[in-house]
Amino acid sequence: MDFQKLQAAQQPAPTGAVPVMGARNFGDDAPIGGGCLNFSYAISAMLHPANIYRSFRSQSGFEQFFVVVDLILHLAVWITAIIMEIWIFGQEHRGARKYEEIGSAAFWTLLLAFGGVLITQLANWMAAGNAVIGSAYPTTIAMITGGGVASAAFSAITYVLAMQDGEYASTHDATKHFHNAYDKDDKLCTTRQLLLWLIALKLIAVATVKANAAYRTP
Repeated sequence: MDFQKLQAAQQPAPTGAVPVMGARNFGDDAPIGGGCLNFSYAISAMLHPANIYRSFRSQSGFEQFFVVVDLILHLAVWITAIIMEIWIFGQEHRGARKYEEIGSAAFWTLLLAFGGVLITQLANWMAAGNAVIGSAYPTTIAMITGGGVASAAFSAITYVLAMQDGEYASTHDATKHFHNAYDKDDKLCTTRQLLLWLIALKLIAVATVKANAAYRTP
């Protein structure tokens, strides 16, 4: 046996070597801030350490700008949806009991989905930014995708039922109902408009998480 070859094979990789995607040891290229400033791949695949060291740092400033914009847009979709959902959930007048129940389901399933997103980030921090791409537990991914889609479905059900409900009237004007309230100061009109946006934002948020999970550095 060639002992020199064996000894060479056992030597650690050079500290300046580019890490393999998904590797847990980045050597001297340790994540900034011990991983606190790196994002899980569910939030931003392009700013996950496995991709930062393979592509992001070699990109032009123009390309890096759009990578950061991609991250901001993704987080903005989730946060905007949550703010809208909280506003609807906090209204005193939410119609009949069935709308309160469906609305509560939409609220809690959205929080469940966002909780899954936060879990992936927490796991990335605990791994010092070295969490392997695709390592999220199936239950965590199910929380995000299932919760987001379910919440969008509950919002859609609320909208469809309320549009056909002649008894869902405004507290300001009994002649205004869910389907024909138009005054911008009428909360019923605002609720109707927000529900449409919520359906879209929730589905976009889930689609973005799926796209991040499927992303691989070219």
